[in-house]
Amino acid sequence: MRIPYLIKKRMLDFLIRVNNGKWPQQVMGSLLDRNLHELDLAKCEFEDAAYRHLATTCVRLRALTLGPTTDAMVKELVMHNPNLEQLGLTASKQFTNKSVKLIAEHCSRLQVLRLKNSERISDKTIELVLRNCTRLTELSLAGCKKIKGTAFKAFTGSKKRLLHLQKLDLSSCELNKSGFKQLTKVCSDLQALNFAPLATSFKITPGDFLTLIHNCKNLLVLDLSNYHFEMDTILIEVSRCCTQLTTLLLDGIGMTDYGLQNVVQNCARLETLRFRYGDGVTDNSLLQIAKSCSSLKSLTLDFWNKFNRLSVSDQAIKSLLQSCTNLSELSLCNCLIMTGACFPETGYFPFLQYLNLSECIQLNDFAIRRITESCPNLKHLELNNLNNLTAASLEAIAVGCPLLEELSLKQCACFKDDAMKSVLQVMPKLFMHVTRYVDADLRGILKEVHCTTVDSVFTDYPNTYRERAFEKTRKRMFGMET
Repeated sequence: MRIPYLIKKRMLDFLIRVNNGKWPQQVMGSLLDRNLHELDLAKCEFEDAAYRHLATTCVRLRALTLGPTTDAMVKELVMHNPNLEQLGLTASKQFTNKSVKLIAEHCSRLQVLRLKNSERISDKTIELVLRNCTRLTELSLAGCKKIKGTAFKAFTGSKKRLLHLQKLDLSSCELNKSGFKQLTKVCSDLQALNFAPLATSFKITPGDFLTLIHNCKNLLVLDLSNYHFEMDTILIEVSRCCTQLTTLLLDGIGMTDYGLQNVVQNCARLETLRFRYGDGVTDNSLLQIAKSCSSLKSLTLDFWNKFNRLSVSDQAIKSLLQSCTNLSELSLCNCLIMTGACFPETGYFPFLQYLNLSECIQLNDFAIRRITESCPNLKHLELNNLNNLTAASLEAIAVGCPLLEELSLKQCACFKDDAMKSVLQVMPKLFMHVTRYVDADLRGILKEVHCTTVDSVFTDYPNTYRERAFEKTRKRMFGMET
């Protein structure tokens, strides 16, 4: 029986997941195919022989994502896949500049390169990639501590070489003063810039970053976490220079209604917005978002401080939800005033697929039923650390969200095993993330279960101390325990 390649890929993804990241040796020969063009193996654990078989069998890959990777793995990979266009790797201790040089020499068609958490990659080897991979449009070096930004020096000046980068992620890269200066000279074509967080080895000032923003007039995506200077100054410059923004993700100090509302009013194309709901942001910002951004597709409010509830009202949240009915993603994590009443009685969110209401400790069974009835197309739901619920909530989820694929119930000690099993039995697509309280220390162990694995996982990790964890959580909720 000939199985289509896309079905083989989905079967492989599923088998890796239900086997807890272990490579399924027994079916590898049946599913691996030289015509597979794309594989995501970020959560897969390999033995050397299995990886060698993968590299020599799948020789027409165009997109590949791997987890912790070594020099030997990269060499095996690039020797057999010269047509790679997208490559994502997480560096292990055995991943060095040698790997990056191999990529630069053998992957001339590369368009997307994502390298994570390397403590060895240098600017010199990244410069080699930029020289050789002339089609590169996206470069991500998140967590690569030795990257200083000097790789861009060769692409500045009167005789500069062409650089086609449109997306750049330098999160947690400790840029030096010279490197940051070079970056400001090559950023004019950037459409996406990520500093989450912004890290430098020199004392960066608001003026330094304003110069960068001023040169990024084509920016569509800005992801900025910053604790070096106040955010309002940057937001004003963003509202002036980057009016075509579609995605804005913010986290930092000194953000107020003034800066946030300037962006919301002047960046009319915003589709994705995330910001921390700090002391300087009040209901006025939510009302302005409801007025100016009714076409938002993704909204995240980070309520990082329990005292934020003094500056936000349930009525403002309700007004916001009444206006933003086109949302496909919504996160209101840790919103202590969130109740079922915040969702409009006649509200309907046909496009909502991702919803995160973790830590919203006032939510009860009634609220979950109202929410699931108004969001029938949910695929991902997070209700972590909620312990004011019963099995009725799980029943409401099963009935109201038949398309659900991910349900996160971490640190929820209120559900018995039978109730969770019942939901999984009627939802064959669903993967559930749960906490198992197997020891008296009540720290819990996180596990992912599916209808095919739930019995074995629950047997191996019995929820022996669930009731004790539930009592402790309830006491903390009502202030009876520090």
